[in-house]
Order: sequence, then C-alpha cells, then structure tokens
Amino acid sequence: MQSFMSRVTRVIIVSMVLFVVAAITLFLLGGRQRQYKTQVEIAAPKEVVFQYLTDPAKIQKWSGGKAQIRPLTDEGHKEGAQTHISLVYGGMRLEIESEVLETLLNERLITELSSTQMTARSDFQLEESDGSTLLNHSFQVTPLGMSRLYAPFSRQQLQAELDSGLRNLKQVIEDEYRQRQTP
Repeated sequence: MQSFMSRVTRVIIVSMVLFVVAAITLFLLGGRQRQYKTQVEIAAPKEVVFQYLTDPAKIQKWSGGKAQIRPLTDEGHKEGAQTHISLVYGGMRLEIESEVLETLLNERLITELSSTQMTARSDFQLEESDGSTLLNHSFQVTPLGMSRLYAPFSRQQLQAELDSGLRNLKQVIEDEYRQRQTP
C-alpha cells in the first residue's frame, strides 16, 4: 500500500512540475512582440479612406459597433491626440488608451495603444492609384500580464480579426462612397 501511495505522490509531483514548467514557458513565449500585416484595396480616394480611420462615428460603422471610442483630447487625429477605446475581444473586455504618434494627412496614421493586457503600435499607410486606395496595416503587439499565457495560441485569431476588420472597412466605404456618387 505504501509503495502505491509513493508512486501516486511521485506522479502528482511530476505532474505539478510539468504544469509549472509549461506555464512558465507559455508566459515567456507569450511576452514576445508579434507583428501582423494586412492590406486591402478600396475603391475610393485616400481622402475618403483616411476619414474612416480617424472619425469615431465612421470607425463605429466598420468596427461593427465593437469599439466604443471617446476622445480624451481635442486634437482630433493630430500627433498627441488621445482617445479611450472600450471593446470586447475574445470574450474579454479591453479598456485601451490610444495616442496618435504620427499623422500625415490622407497618407499615414500611427497610433500607440496600451492596456493592462497589451501594448501595441498600429500603422496605417494609404497609397492611391486610379481613384482607389491601397491600405496597408501593420500591427505590432506585446502581450502583458496573464494574457501572455494564451498569446501563443491567439496569433491566428488576431490575424483573422485584423483581416476581417479591413474587409468590413472596405465594404462600408465602398457602399457609402458609391451611394454618394450615384445621382
């Protein structure tokens, strides 16, 4: 009986050690910065597209109402402008502070995002050709806190969300732009 109990105890101890090692490994791997890229071509001039990246009411339209945006400063989308973003991602409510780092009217918008779960840098670049706009989005994210544990498993989900967001943006802009162009 004692031999059986010592084997059970060893199995429990080995299992606990493996669990701790796995958790530490995930925590360390999950803290690495990850970079995502996506792009979409939108049948509208870049001046129109840029408005949908900077106007909170227009962002609401293409984000599917997922993001609640509240400006914290009066600078609009100028460098230094700050906003508070509230959204649900992966079943988790995120409260995010955003600051515009660089803006080149109708050309580029770089923002820094921070929350208790992550820090990120979002870079939108717009290129116009024949009345259409190629929108490139680069998103670098560093998970923080407990989100580091599941970060290694969420890479595909985040990429899919970014791709879906740009597809929604394209659809909303093209629909509204077409309606304005139709007499």
